[in-house]
Amino acid sequence: MLLDVCPAYAQGTLFGYDLSANLILQTNESLGLPEIVGQPQAQVVVPGELASFFVVVADSSGLTYQWRFNNTIIAGATNDTLLLTNVSTNNEGQYSVVLVNGSGSVTSALAALMIDSRGCGMPDSWQLAYFGNLTNSATGDFDGDGVCNLDEFLEGTDPTDPTSYHPRLHIVSTGSGVGFASPPLPYYTLGQVVTLIAMPDQWSSFLGWSGAASGIKTQISLVMNGHKTVTASFGEQMPPPVFQSVVPSNNAVNLTWSAFPGRSYQVQFKTNLSQTVWNNLGGGVTATDFTATTNDVTGPDAQRFYRVGILP
Repeated sequence: MLLDVCPAYAQGTLFGYDLSANLILQTNESLGLPEIVGQPQAQVVVPGELASFFVVVADSSGLTYQWRFNNTIIAGATNDTLLLTNVSTNNEGQYSVVLVNGSGSVTSALAALMIDSRGCGMPDSWQLAYFGNLTNSATGDFDGDGVCNLDEFLEGTDPTDPTSYHPRLHIVSTGSGVGFASPPLPYYTLGQVVTLIAMPDQWSSFLGWSGAASGIKTQISLVMNGHKTVTASFGEQMPPPVFQSVVPSNNAVNLTWSAFPGRSYQVQFKTNLSQTVWNNLGGGVTATDFTATTNDVTGPDAQRFYRVGILP
């Protein structure tokens, strides 16, 4: 079957033909309500500049637009984009657009146009509502909560209330590795739980968390009940020790492995690989050269398996 679609305003007519070009199907194709996939966004504008609002739709077929200002129709504003030139306080208010097709109408979310006479990024109306004046700087911190006035506006918190803010997380990594947060956000909500993750570089080790968190696990949780600074500490980057010789003699074994001078190592053993726990062979051994050695008195054990690791 060959199909030919002939669009018409508000709805489409669908025609179907057979291979001989005979009309065998004619039906109306209904459109759904307009679907907005990108809403108009708020604008903060210095007087005299341009401002623009636009809407993104899923399907513009048979669609008409009508922009509104404070719910009043704007004459001639019938495109998907609204451009305002030489804005002033007369343009300050709420903008929206009504989309209409043959199935009905949908109104966008409201988008505010706000005037910033000082060019500081903070609308005059917002400053007057919270501060009662236009003298506070964008980088200042009126309520002393650790978040600047401009960020309080952008994040929707109260710049005059020290309990109204979004906490920040600062992670410092030392040594050979990196610590990071999941999710990795520029700020969090008060009380939000984040996951701290430590990732050592190859041949390095994680030594632990300090600051606002503690412990030696590579993944821990942290409650953001305030601004936090955390340090993730890692060891030096060096190859793992490798046994160079294992020499049995009577009821003892001499073990030698590659090492770095000044670093401490722990030898462990099992008598059966099916065992879940490794046993420490004495205390740590501090290397004085590029090899280290220790002896193990095996006693009556028929076999022993060994491993060696670098101590923090």
